[in-house]
Amino acid sequence: MTFIAIAVLWIIEIIITIFFEQDILVPVFFIIATAFIIAFRLLSMQKYDMLIICSGFLLCVIWLFIRNFLVIPGFLTIDTADAMGFHKVAFGFAEQGRVDVGGYGGFYSAVLGIIYIVFGSYRIIGEFVNILLYLGTALVIRNTLIFCRVSQKTKLISLAVFCFFPWSILVSNVTLRESVILFFFVLSVSSFIKYLKNDSQKEFILSVVFGLTAGFFHSGAMIAVPVYVLFWFIKTKSFFAKSAAVIIFISAFSFLAIREQDRINAYFGYFVYNMRNGLESLARFLTLDYGDSVYLEWIDASYINSVFDLLWVIPLKFIYFIGSPMPWDWRGFGDMVAYLTDTIIYLVLIFICIKLLIKNKSLNNKSIYAMILIFIVVACVYAAGTITAGTAIRHRYKLLVVLIFLYAMLRSKGSHIQMLSQKLKFNKELQKRGKA
Repeated sequence: MTFIAIAVLWIIEIIITIFFEQDILVPVFFIIATAFIIAFRLLSMQKYDMLIICSGFLLCVIWLFIRNFLVIPGFLTIDTADAMGFHKVAFGFAEQGRVDVGGYGGFYSAVLGIIYIVFGSYRIIGEFVNILLYLGTALVIRNTLIFCRVSQKTKLISLAVFCFFPWSILVSNVTLRESVILFFFVLSVSSFIKYLKNDSQKEFILSVVFGLTAGFFHSGAMIAVPVYVLFWFIKTKSFFAKSAAVIIFISAFSFLAIREQDRINAYFGYFVYNMRNGLESLARFLTLDYGDSVYLEWIDASYINSVFDLLWVIPLKFIYFIGSPMPWDWRGFGDMVAYLTDTIIYLVLIFICIKLLIKNKSLNNKSIYAMILIFIVVACVYAAGTITAGTAIRHRYKLLVVLIFLYAMLRSKGSHIQMLSQKLKFNKELQKRGKA
């Protein structure tokens, strides 16, 4: 019923946009009405987890109007060059009917342009779509945690971390592609978790499809797919199924390599391109040093003379990718705020996860191993191509959800093991008393 009400609402908005002169007050009214309907629906469920999600959603909507109508431009708005660039390309598509999909923003700019054509060329509409994606991501996280049967306390903590994470609120209010990438990435990881627990081939296919869809918006987002395939090979017993999968994969890749050679670089990014062009080119790529918040400037391409040198360069870039902006690289108050409201949360989550892993080292859970491997692989790939703290903050946002799932699973399994050990201890004491 809620979906129907919202659909009818926006059909009316489309009609007004087509037949009447456009005015910013039209989308503003429909955004407020939609937010009210969604909030009413979430609150009517009378559940603590929905209250957390609703609170985060309303914070995003409130901030949307503050930054568009009340805040001085540029103040706490994270209106980066990318955000403005995506909007301008999409606006050009909506107004002039042309867009270079392989250019600035690529597929995201094209999709945003279509949204502008349908609902009106107002940036606030594109930003509200990102807020809806934020809401969708939160609901997927909630459903996944329920599926994993984590405790109520763990579920509420996990949802609160995502919903009130400052970057979650800020990035959902600008025309950046992070929200849509995260949405499909979370759907992908969630489907993979369900596959590991239920051995459902349907969920495995969905995890791959959602992962590749995220890759359409940014090629790095699909790097989790090889991890899925690895676990599928481990779990699948049929030699025929494995052989068929290998043949299909090689055939598909060969076909793409022959027919779409010019697009391979655009899809897989500069990292693969530079690997293909030798160690010297890769070294130059790993040691780029442009940007306002660039880090590791002291590493020069001359430092990488063999493949073995990558064994210290990549881990170092990984550390900076997770920990930037490092305190010794702070340029002012803004970097300090970014560290305390963003970086520190990742570091605390990683510390808690490591602590729980050490505490429950006897755990034998494929989902936990998968989350760890996905985190490491995705972080290393993004770290290799990231050279500034600002870009690191944007790209590591995908890893927040992986850490949340890992934390929830470890906390849940740890509590389960603790309950079992206490039960065994209690039974032993009863046996001793019986013998006495």
